[in-house]
Amino acid sequence: MGLLDKAVVIGNEASPTSSVCHPKVQIRSLFGCKISRVDTLSVFFDDYYFIFAAIFMIMGTFNIFYGVKWFKATIFLIGIISVVAFVFILLFFILEIDDLSQSMIWLCLLSSISIGSIVGYFLTKMMRIGVVVIGCWIGLILAFILDNMLFSYFNLQYFFYALAMV
Repeated sequence: MGLLDKAVVIGNEASPTSSVCHPKVQIRSLFGCKISRVDTLSVFFDDYYFIFAAIFMIMGTFNIFYGVKWFKATIFLIGIISVVAFVFILLFFILEIDDLSQSMIWLCLLSSISIGSIVGYFLTKMMRIGVVVIGCWIGLILAFILDNMLFSYFNLQYFFYALAMV
């Protein structure tokens, strides 16, 4: 018995998002392993891109002009962003929750922002830990950049994990 003997074809070439050159076919199998998907999350961010773009532009402009002068506010924002990122990584990658409605995603976002505000407040009281959190974000961003520039070209996938942990 092959892997696709009990497979069910869900879509076909007649779906509205497919074309002749790029047909969209979805296949499910009873033997397949669950893969963490972020389709729900990416659709959510695509639907409300203007809101998130405006928020991040305002935060970026604030940090460009007043980041050093109002360092506690920068630490506060980093605390909020860290908690929101942690909650969404937990929901969509670790717990593998796929089918949340948009209202539930908004609820998760607002509740993680409120928890992040508390964490941000405590990070402003303990500045050294706040600076460590900023350093962790910068290190993770550098690991992504190096992974995309160098290590994926040479097919060295484990260097990213090493860089992200350093």
